[in-house]
Amino acid sequence: MNYDCCKGVIGFLLLALLATVTQATTILQQSLPVMTKSAELIFEGTVVGLQTERSDKHIYTWVTFEITDVIKGDYHDSVIELRYLGGAVAGMRVEIAEMSLPEVGEAGIYLVESTSRKTVHPLIGWGQGHFLVKPDKKNSQVKNL
Repeated sequence: MNYDCCKGVIGFLLLALLATVTQATTILQQSLPVMTKSAELIFEGTVVGLQTERSDKHIYTWVTFEITDVIKGDYHDSVIELRYLGGAVAGMRVEIAEMSLPEVGEAGIYLVESTSRKTVHPLIGWGQGHFLVKPDKKNSQVKNL
């Protein structure tokens, strides 16, 4: 095999290697006492809306919550909108590995890292600050999952 052929094969393999994207997200596992202490706002609420927008080079999804009860923090409105990086707009889609958005209609307890800072995910420890509350159909009590 001549040198030019090997150089071409090696170049192709390098391009193929660079084109392969490996995605991983590592989030430090936190205890509930640590999360509650570091959360700026903790509330119980229901997701009532999702709106996705493109801003500059990024796509964001705004999740609107109707607040049932403020557990920690100073927040007096009955609704709050939290911004998540990612979503789909006009045929373009951005997904962040290992991140899921709350869904319309879900009820839960949400531990918000910051109401003012722009973050990739507004909840403490991403999914760690997201506790779903579902009715127990057997005896109509609320269960925290």
